[in-house]
Amino acid sequence: MNRIAPASLGFALAALAVAITAIVVCWTWLLVPCAAFTALALGCGILGWSHAAREPKRWYGRLWAGGALAIIFVGCWLILGLTAHAHGNERLRRQFAADQLKAIAQAMQAYFHEHGRIPPAAIQDKAGKPLLSWRVAVLVHLDPKLYARFKLDEPWDSPHNLPLLDEMPSFFAAPHRQEVQAPETVYQVFVGPGTPFDAAEAFQLPPTDLPIGPFPLLLIAEGARPVPWTKPEDLPYSPEAPLPPLGSIQRYALPPALFVPRPCRWMVAIDVLGMIREGSVDTTEETTMRRSIAN
Repeated sequence: MNRIAPASLGFALAALAVAITAIVVCWTWLLVPCAAFTALALGCGILGWSHAAREPKRWYGRLWAGGALAIIFVGCWLILGLTAHAHGNERLRRQFAADQLKAIAQAMQAYFHEHGRIPPAAIQDKAGKPLLSWRVAVLVHLDPKLYARFKLDEPWDSPHNLPLLDEMPSFFAAPHRQEVQAPETVYQVFVGPGTPFDAAEAFQLPPTDLPIGPFPLLLIAEGARPVPWTKPEDLPYSPEAPLPPLGSIQRYALPPALFVPRPCRWMVAIDVLGMIREGSVDTTEETTMRRSIAN
């Protein structure tokens, strides 16, 4: 019975180590070993506590061990519970964002089937001046009633079109970016030579829906800086210039105060095949990124 206290303390420390690892890497499957270690620690603790209670002389000698185990047990589950709750909420928000991106991509595909090309980055007047964003052009398939209320021959901030800015559809909302509020959006496209939205050369989506080259070209991306959703403003791209800043979020929505992970820059994008792509911008080679932006 003298080995019960060390065993209980060892299991509790193991559970705490697994919990901290789960916080750092945010792997939910670590809940299983953490629960197993915690159950073993609790079982050994109860057994040792009962044994000590039957031997009053050892009661005070084991009191510190029982208190330490209780603190470790409560702290472990508190930290793990907060992490699981925060990660679960963020996962729901990011899943909602992914669904919105898919809906926008489907609207672009419908636009392609109707017009034989994807929508231009901006609706222009006869002189080539940008008036409204591509986000307004795809409204014909996302929200036809709102689309019909726009005057396509007027700029986004005209007296008629500007009031419609406050009626941003939920498709362009970014719930995983809590600092971004309507009527601004982070969903933008790359505009420049070789991109699908190259103003000098209309991009044709392959009728076979096969990848273009070894890397599918990015169609919609998450920008770091939000823009008014009707404004014809997107991510400028040039082979000679640095890459435009992309979306930046923290890996956890509400991390515990003592375990704040280092923020990572992430990009959420959808390519010409309608596939959601998500990856760390910091660890992505620039050449690979450029091959995904422009062909």
